[in-house]
Amino acid sequence: MSLLIFLLCISLVFTHQATAQETISGTWKGAINVKGQTLDITIHIKPDNNGGYLATIDIPAQGVKNYALKNVKYNHPDLYMELPANITGFFNGKVSGARIKGKYTQGSARGTFYLNKKTTDESETRSKDNDTGTEPISLKTETGTIYGTLQLPHSNKKSPVILIIAGSGITDRNGNSPGATNNCLKMLSQDLARAGFASVRYDKRGTGQSKGAINSPSDIRFEHFINDATGWVKKLKKDKRFTGVTVLGLSQGSLVGMIAARRAEADAFISLAGAGRSIDKVLKYQLISLNDDLYQEALDILDKLKQGQTVSQVNQKLYSIFHPLNQPFLISYIKYDPAEEIAKLDIPVLLIHGTNDIQVKKEEANILKKAYPEAKLVLIEGMNHVLKKAPEDPRQNYMTYNNPDLPLADNLVESIVKFLEKVY
Repeated sequence: MSLLIFLLCISLVFTHQATAQETISGTWKGAINVKGQTLDITIHIKPDNNGGYLATIDIPAQGVKNYALKNVKYNHPDLYMELPANITGFFNGKVSGARIKGKYTQGSARGTFYLNKKTTDESETRSKDNDTGTEPISLKTETGTIYGTLQLPHSNKKSPVILIIAGSGITDRNGNSPGATNNCLKMLSQDLARAGFASVRYDKRGTGQSKGAINSPSDIRFEHFINDATGWVKKLKKDKRFTGVTVLGLSQGSLVGMIAARRAEADAFISLAGAGRSIDKVLKYQLISLNDDLYQEALDILDKLKQGQTVSQVNQKLYSIFHPLNQPFLISYIKYDPAEEIAKLDIPVLLIHGTNDIQVKKEEANILKKAYPEAKLVLIEGMNHVLKKAPEDPRQNYMTYNNPDLPLADNLVESIVKFLEKVY
């Protein structure tokens, strides 16, 4: 049950700061120090296909490059790695953000080691992004400015633009939230640009650069998200560089997007991992594994919220979802039924859902399809809620939430591009 509650925290609330195992993938530079002698090293770590990690070591002074390390074990914050048997060296360290330090043992020698994670140089990042071209973009609202990234294709020709709306919680323009760095929306934006489609992804109010658009997370209402998305569509429709605007929403962004697409008269709508039922019904299903007393309390709270009433006394075990500061937002959220909203559309619609989504089950997509029969439904085999291929096992599935090195699931981008080519 703890995993389910954690996932709900990511997907629903702003006031809960989630924590999780940090990704250790990347390049780490540092040194081994034994008896006063220092040896510079570089260690490269990447995920394997079984939820673990692979690592290699470079030792420039000894001409060693890409030497495979054995038995790489990571259980945050503890990291263990071994040099091959002919060297028999052991690393026992602790990970703290972008630094690892600990003990190094080789035979009878005892010493220490440290590693600092190499961060991508800003110019390097810009260069990679400009593989397809990016520029900052912003939307002024009554309460502050919403900031985003415009991703442009290589060609100077006019193209359609896709407005990408992130999921719920403290999720930024790239699809990342505290403890869950996966870059799913950044990857999607870049892949669409390579296929010839521009896109805009943005930090929702209260997150990233758009934090200043609210006074407090408790001020946020669902209507704010709808109004912001509607404003973006209207802004992009006026931009002469684009031949049309399609709205794409992930998770909660699906509901936001379908309403904004109708209000601002977008050309088409794409739902990724969107629910088909209102959030109170989704929560009743997701919380069913709670013990009887706690589940009944959750049901009673949801009934009150459905009636527009807040609840002051909440069991602390339910705080991550029903904290009193979150309740006004939930009241504003519950009012919208995705099936009812999608039925109001009169534009091309694509519904995409992963078969291994452990947050929003694929049956939710069937509900949307039933409400809007003209929509095209595509199920992506093995894809999870952050658009990556993942195992069905919940814990292994969750590990992909914090792995930016994993590519997007196969057939995701292809399905979107095929749909867009028919629209335009």
